[in-house]
Amino acid sequence: MLQNLYEIAIVFPFIWIIVDKSQKNWKKSVCILVIYYLLYSLILIEGNRFNLFNLAWNWIGKILAILFSLLFYFRYKRLFLNNQYVNLSPDKKNLKSSIIILTFLAILSSLGGLSLNKQEWSTETVLFQLTMPGFDEEIAYRGVLLGLLTSISLPKLTFKIITINNPSIYVIGLLFGLIHAIHLDTSYLITFDFGPFLQTFIMGTLYSYMAVKTQSILLPIISHNLSNTLLSLISMLK
Repeated sequence: MLQNLYEIAIVFPFIWIIVDKSQKNWKKSVCILVIYYLLYSLILIEGNRFNLFNLAWNWIGKILAILFSLLFYFRYKRLFLNNQYVNLSPDKKNLKSSIIILTFLAILSSLGGLSLNKQEWSTETVLFQLTMPGFDEEIAYRGVLLGLLTSISLPKLTFKIITINNPSIYVIGLLFGLIHAIHLDTSYLITFDFGPFLQTFIMGTLYSYMAVKTQSILLPIISHNLSNTLLSLISMLK
């Protein structure tokens, strides 16, 4: 849990910068966002304690986290304004760019699988990667966190000659990168893996872009699960 506090603390200044402080309830929404993230992370961690079947992956934690995220989303749906991405009906007018990104990420994941050392076959791993990461993380990071942050953020930031449209995309991408890069051991020593951070920051930002463009988490879910599955499957079959 301390690790999650570090992650949100790093991201918080960026949230503060991009928030539209002219909105009446922006402070309330920021507090709700932070509380959601910490509770979601806690459920994900504690869910692994209920591994009754000695499984290799955190199925129970993921399922509980999905249920919590959906309950949270529908409880606070009014705060998301027009940024209600938790649906499976993407805007067909903007599918092309998202499908191109999906294909690009699938190719990169396939190449990544070829570059890994050969892994032992695991049916559980294939089934887990084919389902859990995409549903859990896309509902949480793109459906809830991105949707809520976009609703209270400035539509763009301008720094001299540089304009950043929808900066919430990059802030959630940053958080997504941090959760895959920051590690805290039993001695409370923090380590940071730059390679995984860069990779997941880029992927998280692209998933966020897809969600915003299509107004749905469907394509991000498909892309996320497909990329994870290809990476694992190819490393097992090669």
